[in-house]
Amino acid sequence: MNASVVLVIGYSFLAISAYFFARPGSLDGFIEFALDRLWALAAVRVVIGVLLFLGSAYTRLPDTVRVIGIVIFVGGIVTPVLGPRVAGERWVAFARRHIRPLSLVSMALGAVLVYSAA
Repeated sequence: MNASVVLVIGYSFLAISAYFFARPGSLDGFIEFALDRLWALAAVRVVIGVLLFLGSAYTRLPDTVRVIGIVIFVGGIVTPVLGPRVAGERWVAFARRHIRPLSLVSMALGAVLVYSAA
């Protein structure tokens, strides 16, 4: 494991966030996709959290990357526990109203990951 995994995850955050910032209407299609595959997406979040946690030792900001990894990991665990109804109704309504600010936060996290791994 090395910092390149963190770098790839950071660039992925940047790309996906920039896409949703530029095209906020595309969120509806993603929501339809995501709610049908809630367990799989939760597993992806858990894996990303673990990869960030393990790769944090090889970055410039290990504590920051480790905390980001833990938050993503916990989010992946909590999402299926809440279930599709709570995750779907509450999160989707919030995300639709605040997609651009959420995209900016995600871009900032991606930038921190890229900086720490570069």
